[in-house]
Amino acid sequence: RGRAIDLGAGTGLTSHILSFLGFRVCATDIAQIADTILCENVSRNADLLASIVGGGGTFPISVRALDWTALALPSPPSALWDDDGGGGGGGEEEEVEVIVTADTFYKQDLVRPLILTIRDLCIVSARCARGGSGKEGKRFPLVLVAVEVRDRGLLQCALEVAAREGFECRKVGDGRVRRGLEAAGVHWAKEEWDGGEIWRWAFK
Repeated sequence: RGRAIDLGAGTGLTSHILSFLGFRVCATDIAQIADTILCENVSRNADLLASIVGGGGTFPISVRALDWTALALPSPPSALWDDDGGGGGGGEEEEVEVIVTADTFYKQDLVRPLILTIRDLCIVSARCARGGSGKEGKRFPLVLVAVEVRDRGLLQCALEVAAREGFECRKVGDGRVRRGLEAAGVHWAKEEWDGGEIWRWAFK
C-alpha cells in the first residue's frame, strides 16, 4: 500500500489502524495535540504494532503539526514524512493514496479550512503522481470522511462547501459499513452506530 494522511488525528487511533493495514501514515493535528498526546501514543505503541503485524511489516508513523487555518502545505506532500519512515528515501516524491479525517466537522469556522486543506493535498499529490507534468494521467487520493452527526446542518454545510471545491461526496451505505466492521471482527449493535456516518469524497 501507499501513503496515507490522517487529518485531525487526535489520539492516533485511526493512524494506527491505517498502519496496521500497511499504509505509510502521516498523523497530523495542531501543534498542541501533535507534540503531546499524539506523539506520545505513537511512540508508546510502535513496538506493539510491529509485534502484531509480525515485525518489519509496518512503517513508522510520522507525526506532524498541521494547522488547516495556516493554508500553507508542504510541497511535495512527502515532506510530511520522516526520511527514515516514508518508504521512499532520498526525497522521493510519491503521491498520497488515502486521506482520512474522523470527527473533525464540529465547528463552523473550521469547515472551509479543512476542506481547502484536503483539496490542496489532493492537487499536490496528483502532481507527484504524474511527475509534475500536465493533466493527463492525474490521480487523486481517495478521501474518507467519518463523522458523528451532532449537527446535521453543519454536515450539510460541509458537503456543500466540498461540492463547490470540486468534490463528489457519497455516503457509504450503512450495510456496507456494518459488513466491513463484522469482517474485521467488530460487532456493534445498531444503537451504538446511530449518528455515525462514513463519506467517500472524490476530487474531480
